[in-house]
Amino acid sequence: MFTFINGQAGGSELIQGYFDASFIKIHLQGYAPDQVANALASQTVFNGSVTLSLADGTKITFQDVTALHNSNFV
Repeated sequence: MFTFINGQAGGSELIQGYFDASFIKIHLQGYAPDQVANALASQTVFNGSVTLSLADGTKITFQDVTALHNSNFV
């Protein structure tokens, strides 16, 4: 599980070694209730990797994963 804390994050994170998105679990702590929907809406795919943007400026890239879904968030 990957936990990102609002106000403690920022910058860019590159996560490698996951090829099956169903194994990825993300916990967003301290973010607004709509942050998951906003993060999913912000998804961009470049070179076979998906990047999410969070409200505090954090960018999370999952290498070799092309999409994330509500089921990836806890």
